[in-house]
Amino acid sequence: MNEITMKSGTRDEIISYLRGKIKGIFDVNKGQLPPLDRSDNLYEASHHTIEQQIDEFIQSGSPVVSVSLWGNKGSGTYSEQFYVTDYGNVRTDMEMKRLDDPEIRNRRIDAIKMVMKMDLDAEERWDRILKIVDEFRGKSLTAFV
Repeated sequence: MNEITMKSGTRDEIISYLRGKIKGIFDVNKGQLPPLDRSDNLYEASHHTIEQQIDEFIQSGSPVVSVSLWGNKGSGTYSEQFYVTDYGNVRTDMEMKRLDDPEIRNRRIDAIKMVMKMDLDAEERWDRILKIVDEFRGKSLTAFV
C-alpha cells in the first residue's frame, strides 16, 4: 500500500507557504517561457496562479487541493497536496460572492425561468396528448382507414 504525505492549513497559510517557495513568476501571455532551471528554484505561472489552483479544487467541492509549480530541477513540475482546514468557510464565502454578483444572480434567475417555461410547455403537450388519447379511446384504427 502506498502512503501519501499531505500538509494541512488554512487557505491563507497554504498560499503563504507556497509563496515562500517560489523564486519568480513567468507570464506566458507576454511571451515568457518557464525557466530551464536545474536548481531547486520553483516558479509560478501567471495564467495559473496558486490562488486559482486552490480555488478550482474548492469550487469543485474538494477540501484536498493539489498545487503545481514550475521547476523541480528542470523536470517540469513540482506539486504538493494540502488539506484546507478552513474549507467550509472559504466555500461559503465563494458562494456568497457568487450570490452577491448581479450578473450571476440574473443568469441563475434566467435559467430558473427557462426551466419553468420548459416544464409548463411539457405539461401543455402532455395535456394535448391525453385529450387525443381520450378522444380515440375504444375506437379501432381500421375505422380511420
